[in-house]
Amino acid sequence: MTGEAPTFVTRSADDWRDWTDDELARRQAALSVDFGGDRLNRNEVASLERLQSLAPDIPLREKIMWIPQFRSPVPLNDFHWRANGNLVVDMKTTGAKYSPIHRLIKRSVFVSKHSPLSAAQLKENFIIDICPARLSVKLRGQLAKYNLRNPDNRLSRLWVLSRDGLEEIELLET
Repeated sequence: MTGEAPTFVTRSADDWRDWTDDELARRQAALSVDFGGDRLNRNEVASLERLQSLAPDIPLREKIMWIPQFRSPVPLNDFHWRANGNLVVDMKTTGAKYSPIHRLIKRSVFVSKHSPLSAAQLKENFIIDICPARLSVKLRGQLAKYNLRNPDNRLSRLWVLSRDGLEEIELLET
């Protein structure tokens, strides 16, 4: 996070698994974002709610612009992050261990790079939601080395959303 006091994101990581379809639809609608016909998964809505909770006074629709995935045959990122220079970002939800995070990122980057379809978007900026876990020193160090360990599937930028808030990982280049 930047120099401000940490914002604690304490929603249980698993409570979204118990949402009914009606609750999922209600929560997605409450985000007040134009999803272009996309029906989000439970974990996507939970991650966006956590992202919203970091600055609740600013509507999520002012922070992001969703990239509709509805029936798209090509790999697409999730949204344009308006609050961060309109950066195109893919968001993933997983646990706080390096191995599953590495697999999610590497697969997404690889598939986007090697798609035979010209409309595919390169995935190179990620937010990884590990709530309700904290970002440990060990995991931060492992993630910082991602580009060194994956020279063919490099990232431009990487953030981790944890119970302590949103933190950018400084990716090591050498």
